[in-house]
Amino acid sequence: MENNLEENIGAVSHVIDKYVVTNQLLGSGTYAKVFKGHLKDKPTQTIAVKEIAILSKANNKKFHTNLNREIEILQKLNHPAIIKIYDVVRYPEKLFIFLELCENGDLKQCLQKKKFFTEQEVLNYMSQIVSAFRELYANNIIHRERAGPLAARFC
Repeated sequence: MENNLEENIGAVSHVIDKYVVTNQLLGSGTYAKVFKGHLKDKPTQTIAVKEIAILSKANNKKFHTNLNREIEILQKLNHPAIIKIYDVVRYPEKLFIFLELCENGDLKQCLQKKKFFTEQEVLNYMSQIVSAFRELYANNIIHRERAGPLAARFC
């Protein structure tokens, strides 16, 4: 696997392996930022790229254990309401996780946009959530996060 990290200050994007990572920030958390990206050879196939600064956490064993577990879980699961992982690229200072992009966002974003739902829409969303939790349960996975692998294509 080619691990070619090309970064230019002020550049719109950089190339990592077979992916282009844009500077369009989709979200951020305590340990990671998520950017929009696409396949280098197929710009129409958009993805989400989770960038995690691992160098600053080099001595935090629990952080690395949890991170490796998250990757393992995502690689194991295959369900329409759970984000798919495509690839992982590690560098000494950063880890990049290439994920399915939910173009319409997650449930929280959907709730913020729409405000009110019909009974049928609620039933549909609840069905997706229950189905995803069944998949987690079937794989002996406990979902404790508010965000993470359980992200359905809601809106």
